[in-house]
Amino acid sequence: MAKRLTPPFFSGLVLDMGGSTTAVFQLINGKIIPPDSKVSQTHYKRIQSGRLIWIGTQTTPLEYLLKEVRIKGNKFHVIPRGVTFQSISTLLELLSTELSNQLSLFGALGSKKDAIRAIADTIDMDSTFFSTKEWQDIANQFYVAAIDLLSVEIRKAKKGFSKCKQAIVFGLGGETLCMPALMKTGIKKENIHIAKLLISEEMAIMSSAYGACHKATELFLKRRLPPVLSHN
Repeated sequence: MAKRLTPPFFSGLVLDMGGSTTAVFQLINGKIIPPDSKVSQTHYKRIQSGRLIWIGTQTTPLEYLLKEVRIKGNKFHVIPRGVTFQSISTLLELLSTELSNQLSLFGALGSKKDAIRAIADTIDMDSTFFSTKEWQDIANQFYVAAIDLLSVEIRKAKKGFSKCKQAIVFGLGGETLCMPALMKTGIKKENIHIAKLLISEEMAIMSSAYGACHKATELFLKRRLPPVLSHN
């Protein structure tokens, strides 16, 4: 079914970013490398090789991305207080407001005001100390750091992969995080394909595997299927 979704000659990276991690796969001539029989790697080995990256749109701790931020010529240390990238996604509108509210953990950080308060907590400041624009500047520092770290790990996954000149991005942060990270590694923007433009958006952001199989089944049956299938 995967061959029906992508051209049999496609070679490149496939990135799937969810709320907590980003999975990276190599495709050569439409086949995952290494083949399925050899993919029984531990998460630790996948992390070492850049094939599993601990960066997502929601649960990544901010202290994992930066040790300090700068604003108004001053440095502020980032304190481990359980504040996650969800606040950055909300304040910078990396996800739509509706999607952000739907997917936020326990309904938390559903507003920009709450996001600012959370970011303020992580640098031990009062949320009224800076303007909204300045808080957005601080949030952007975490955003840029996430892209930089992603690009470092993607380079590991690309190592020894001479055919890596294009990519497909799935998931919540495919367009806003994975795409700029891939561009930093040398892949041209026009060679980065956004999954939600290839398959229905609700499938592209839910799960690359489920979405791809769903679309492939439609192509195979030559008819549309409902977005959510019954277990019966």
